[in-house]
Amino acid sequence: MLSSSLFRILSFLILFWSFIYNSYAQKYTTADSIEIYRLLDKADDEDLTGNLSAATRFIQKALKLSQDKKMQRGEGYALLKLADLRMKSNEENDLEAYYQKAITIGQKIKDPMLTGLAYLQKSQKESNSDNYTTAEKYLKDALPYFITANETHYIALTYNQLGFIAENSGHYEEAVNYNLKAISLFEKGGSIKETANTLGNQAIIYYKLGKKEDALKMFKQSAERRETIQDVKGLAATYGNIFVVYLPVNEDSARKYLDLQLFYAEKSGAALNKAQAYENAANILNRDKKYAEAIEFEKKAIDIYTSLDNKQKLTYRYLNVAGLYNHLNDSIEAENYYAKAEEIAKNLNNKPLLQNFYLNRSNFYKGRSNYENALLNNTLYYTYRDSIIDEKTKTNIAELQEKYDAEKKDHEISRLKTEEKIKQLQLERQHAIIKGNVLEAEKKENEIILLNQEQDLKDKVLKNKEAELSRLALIAKTNEQEKLLKEKESERQRLMLFILAGSFSAIAILSFVLLRQYRLRQKYEQQQKLLEVRNAISKDLHDEIGSTLTSINILSNVSQQAIARDPEQAKEMLSQITQQSKAIQQNMSDIVWAIRPENDKIENLEIRMREYVAQTLEPLNISTQIHFNKRMSQDTLPQNYRKDILLIFKEAINNIVKHSNATEVKIDFIKSDQNVQLVIQDNGRWKQNGHSISSGTGTKSMEQRAQNNGGYLSIDKETSKITMTIPIP
Repeated sequence: MLSSSLFRILSFLILFWSFIYNSYAQKYTTADSIEIYRLLDKADDEDLTGNLSAATRFIQKALKLSQDKKMQRGEGYALLKLADLRMKSNEENDLEAYYQKAITIGQKIKDPMLTGLAYLQKSQKESNSDNYTTAEKYLKDALPYFITANETHYIALTYNQLGFIAENSGHYEEAVNYNLKAISLFEKGGSIKETANTLGNQAIIYYKLGKKEDALKMFKQSAERRETIQDVKGLAATYGNIFVVYLPVNEDSARKYLDLQLFYAEKSGAALNKAQAYENAANILNRDKKYAEAIEFEKKAIDIYTSLDNKQKLTYRYLNVAGLYNHLNDSIEAENYYAKAEEIAKNLNNKPLLQNFYLNRSNFYKGRSNYENALLNNTLYYTYRDSIIDEKTKTNIAELQEKYDAEKKDHEISRLKTEEKIKQLQLERQHAIIKGNVLEAEKKENEIILLNQEQDLKDKVLKNKEAELSRLALIAKTNEQEKLLKEKESERQRLMLFILAGSFSAIAILSFVLLRQYRLRQKYEQQQKLLEVRNAISKDLHDEIGSTLTSINILSNVSQQAIARDPEQAKEMLSQITQQSKAIQQNMSDIVWAIRPENDKIENLEIRMREYVAQTLEPLNISTQIHFNKRMSQDTLPQNYRKDILLIFKEAINNIVKHSNATEVKIDFIKSDQNVQLVIQDNGRWKQNGHSISSGTGTKSMEQRAQNNGGYLSIDKETSKITMTIPIP
């Protein structure tokens, strides 16, 4: 009796706590469920009209109600809808957390539809970032859940998305097959709208393949289906696509479909449809050079994207308006819109967008002859472009490495299985031979041969993949090196631009400083060394450039007089002026290079010498060996040493080019505690056309420069060797 009573009490307690638990675990009622789905439906309606802000508010209400009432299914769908809106607004931070929570809920409550949708949206996010391999994986994860749920519509949507990925990966035949599967399922399910969408996707593939007639046919089939269900929004988009196809080939037809797009866009009331129609209208007005009218349509599109808070679209529209104002020669408004575009692009930190922006603004400044800003923006364009390429390359290499590692493991397992099978076949073959069954033995032998061949083929495939991975890694390394070279070239171009723009003003400033030298000497005794440097630069300018400018002036006057009476002589003189101008430019470059404090290291002198050899000797197929001791690369040289050593070196190289007929040149640069030594030797002959290795103003100039620094220059006529030695102070 006692046991029976205890059992009844325990049963009652279990039922009581079960009731309490269920009451706590499931707090929502049918009315709550209806309200949650009503809010989600309202969000869908706002999303269709392009009002993302209102849609977000409805979803957040549904999410909060689902969490308060502990309705997990409602929470899962609200999270996915919220993630979808954030993705449309380019707010992709933390989306993975939304997807993962929805997947967890879907698996917990055994809702395959919810789980499949989460994977479908994960795929969409990766696809938007051009990560097509990962996107395809998530689609294939989603497909079994939709099949389990018997959701034919979503199975077709998945095929449709797989077709999109195949298309964007360049696998057009595979894309067509996926689209055909999707169309078949949509038509069976009576989904006219989705059938029209997929027909539009097929049309885009034909357009990319250059089959414009087939593309038009498919777009028009899509439009016909949309007309039967009065899909006003879809018609606006499809007529916009037809406009794009017709525009390059038949402007009259393009205008007809643009009018249809504008009509249906206005009729639909969908903000995005109207904005896209306004963009196309601005495009054709731009072609007609009706820039002011084009700006009006662009501003209408801008108003819509501002209300939708679509920052990426806004940036592109600002760029277009800036270009239109540039056509109207209104540079102030153009720069104003460029500034707006830059602000948004930087806030978004969207690298492809920034790349496009800097290219546009670089072209704008170039057209305005503002080369300094053009160069600055062009450098930023290449910086972002290279950064994007590097990121994609690294991602591709990482994905390939992961696949390769997995395949390598599978390959090892397969090899072990093959080896075991071959051993088994060899035993069976031996038994057959012992029994005298020749046919069976031959059969086993053939199977062994086939297995070995199959394994060899697998080995070759794996080696090819390994080689491809190595090739991509090498390409990535090469791209990085090219990027560094471009940065150096960009720096050199900026320096040249600075020199060319400021050379005359620099000479004027230096002249002014020299006039005040006597007074500054007493007042600023501590700047004596700086004045000495300036004096040296002035002397170099006078010595290296003054005589050349005088010669150019004389040649200019004489050539003007000779143009009428002796055109050939005038042409020769003009050629001399060109050569002497180039010499001035090079001398200016050498002087500026020498005075820059960052060039005080021997490493910089070596780079400068190698650049000059590449410009002078290599084009003449003269083999050159240059030896600098790497241990002294970070040692420094005073400014006057750098300049004079470089000019002695260049004069020696010029003499080799002009007089020696050499095919080989050896250059050694040696530095000890007491002095620096430059040795230049060639295998040429120095006595041709009356010239000698030790004669001429060039050689005297070299000797003078060495002496100015307390050193000397020796010339060995027999071995064609020049040695410069300068003591270190």
